[in-house]
Amino acid sequence: MVGEADQVRWRGVRPVQGISGIWPSRNAERVNKEKEVIGSATQTIYTVPATKKFYLSSLTLNSALSADATARNTVYVVTDGHVLAYYVDRQVYFVAGHLASFETFIPALEMPAGYYVVVSGDHANILSWALIKGWLEDA
Repeated sequence: MVGEADQVRWRGVRPVQGISGIWPSRNAERVNKEKEVIGSATQTIYTVPATKKFYLSSLTLNSALSADATARNTVYVVTDGHVLAYYVDRQVYFVAGHLASFETFIPALEMPAGYYVVVSGDHANILSWALIKGWLEDA
């Protein structure tokens, strides 16, 4: 980044190259992906490409259950070895209805290459929709 190299002379806002999980680097690629699942199903929303890191900064999870039942829909992260890393968000139903949740992560959730984000529903009468936003940086 162009600017004053002597930090003693800096005034106001300092030049930022990227602060891991807080501020994207200049060459960061924005990611905006969404998936919908109907019934008891699972869909991969996004897989982190080789040689990259993905920073998940926000998640929107919407769902609807059309009949009274115990049902869940979940967004979670899986490692490159196909092992559950962690849950990002989950909604639980006992009666029919609609739910929406909006999450912002500061700092963003960091995922290495090969990890993937999944949305799933566990009942025949549930519809689940997830939208993730974040950015990619070189690993």
